Amino acid sequence: MSNGTGSQLVFCNVPARDTSPLLKFYATMLGIDPGTFVHNKHSPVDQYETPVTASGIDLLITRRYDNREVTTTYWAVPDIKAAIQELTENQGGELVSGPTNMPDGSVTAALLDPEGNYVGLVQLADHARDEVRGALEGEAAAQAEVHLARV
Repeated sequence: MSNGTGSQLVFCNVPARDTSPLLKFYATMLGIDPGTFVHNKHSPVDQYETPVTASGIDLLITRRYDNREVTTTYWAVPDIKAAIQELTENQGGELVSGPTNMPDGSVTAALLDPEGNYVGLVQLADHARDEVRGALEGEAAAQAEVHLARV
């Protein structure tokens, strides 16, 4: 991609009419206590989240606000407007919603890929980008330690 380079998976959003059963379902699937999910009171929608990888990828369970909402992976991009332009004008994508300014300073958008799958983009706020970068550095160090232990 010429404009929206450097994307990285940062979270997966699972919408629900009732979040309680999904919190229990995904907690069971992940082998964690449902109380591990944190209620994000700063989100514009009813949202619960928990990290699912050491690199900081989060699973979000959000109250469904539209019956057409589907499970969506969100990819961090450095410039959301450039990424939207590249993906819609040159790669066959279609903008569904956004860009939307979030309370934490991040900007999100939802697109359909050429096959009709939902893809989320997020331009992280500076503090969120620093948190992801720090988690990734920790993950890289942990992977290196595991590799060295095997050698």
